[in-house]
Amino acid sequence: AGAETKTLHAQLKKLFHDHFGSVAATTIIGAITDILRNAYTRVLDIDKAMTELRKVTDLTEASYRKFGDTAAAVAREVGGTIADTINATADFARLGFSVNEATELAKAAMIYKNVGDGIEDISQASESIISTIKGFGLEANDAMGIIDKFNEVGNKYAIDSVGIGEALKRSAAALSAANNTLDESIALVTAANNVIQDPDVVGTAMKTMSMFLRAAKTEAEEAGIETEGMANSVSELREEIKQLTGIDIMIDDATFKSTFQILQDISRIWNDLADVDQANIAE
Repeated sequence: AGAETKTLHAQLKKLFHDHFGSVAATTIIGAITDILRNAYTRVLDIDKAMTELRKVTDLTEASYRKFGDTAAAVAREVGGTIADTINATADFARLGFSVNEATELAKAAMIYKNVGDGIEDISQASESIISTIKGFGLEANDAMGIIDKFNEVGNKYAIDSVGIGEALKRSAAALSAANNTLDESIALVTAANNVIQDPDVVGTAMKTMSMFLRAAKTEAEEAGIETEGMANSVSELREEIKQLTGIDIMIDDATFKSTFQILQDISRIWNDLADVDQANIAE
């Protein structure tokens, strides 16, 4: 500040007062103070984010400095903040991704946050991407493809990209275990949300239904799902649905059809069924 006896604020006030008058000086000083305060806050945010990154990575000091430049470049490219980029990178690095992979995933999360209306912070965007990648066994370089799918479907149907991410955050692992592809899973949650208009409920419903259609009682109990009414065995479930619909839920004795395929097959004959049979299938 240049003086031991005067604060920066006092120095600026004297400088601007002498040249512009008190009203202009006060306005300009206020603007400068806000800029400095914001800069200070951002520095603290970046420092906090780097601390989190250091907890989950083991790089040299030179590598951390280089990463700081990379994070700044990514933030400029996607219109985000450096702190968000670093925090997202730390989230992905915590799952075992390399720093380079985590940075690419962070970039995808930043883009998802920007295009997804209603995403409150970078952690929410990261969680949806993490759930989808881990649930379907995808790679880090698949992240942008996931965001493209979310965004394209969200622009065309009665669900936004955030809703798709939230639904899959609750159901990705279960739907994948039930032999559904990512595309099939997006289609299922989109179709269901067209009626229900609640992605959280849709996600939970898809997780539950995919388990019930495989009589996966142990998995359901571990997930905290009520299993009352679930078939006691795969053979029992298979035979009952076959009797009601004429449709086999299995490809062979060891392989289930996907949830998508089962529902699609049933949908083709649904309107031809008696009310009582529809009720029994739903049950």
